[in-house]
Amino acid sequence: MTDAVAQADNKRLERVVKEPIKKSDSKVKLMEFSTSMVDSQSLDLVKYLNKMVENCKDKAAQKSFELEMEGFRQLFFQFKASKGKTIEWEKIRPPAQDMVVPYADLAPCPDSKLSSLANKLCVLKLNGGLGTTMGCSGPKSVIEVHSDLSFLDLTVHQIQHLNEAYKSDVPLILMNSFNTHE
Repeated sequence: MTDAVAQADNKRLERVVKEPIKKSDSKVKLMEFSTSMVDSQSLDLVKYLNKMVENCKDKAAQKSFELEMEGFRQLFFQFKASKGKTIEWEKIRPPAQDMVVPYADLAPCPDSKLSSLANKLCVLKLNGGLGTTMGCSGPKSVIEVHSDLSFLDLTVHQIQHLNEAYKSDVPLILMNSFNTHE
């Protein structure tokens, strides 16, 4: 992923967001603004993918990982551009029985590989629901559940423990909704 791609996207977004929208504006301008808001999510994705690439310690592995993330970015943008397509749920079937390996049948992972594997991990946590039905004015993740700790505090402690136990740097990515973004 090049900085030039991110910078070009950023400039286009800034241009659209800086121009105020009035009631008299055309539907095209409103659509452009709507698209730019979605594009801000794309810019966040590019930013985080770049950060993941930068955090790769081994330079040879970094280049390979960068190419993989560029492929992911392209697939992501291709997916976003394919508006109007719907999932044909009736065509979706569970995998064949011989494709699923029960957890109990998996071979144990050698301790020597745990740190290496942990460094390939990221944790994506859904943080999208407001706790209004529970009397909370913010996201449910900040509701205190035990010993003055919230769900989010407990998640952060779990990630810290994982990083300490395996000498890794597992990122925690929160998937927010428009309501919980702030």
